[in-house]
Amino acid sequence: MVLAIAVLAITGCGKAERWVATQTGGGYTTCIDGINYIQFTSGATVKIDRITKLPQECK
Repeated sequence: MVLAIAVLAITGCGKAERWVATQTGGGYTTCIDGINYIQFTSGATVKIDRITKLPQECK
């Protein structure tokens, strides 16, 4: 039972974010460990600050 729950949790990672990206046509921004990431249907990338050219921080 525990193994089944673990498998479902791992395979479900990012599915909601990818669905939102598909529906909106753009990326879905999420904050992980103080850095913003953009989830697209084809993958994810770090969100870069336009002024500093560094990864955009979040809380």
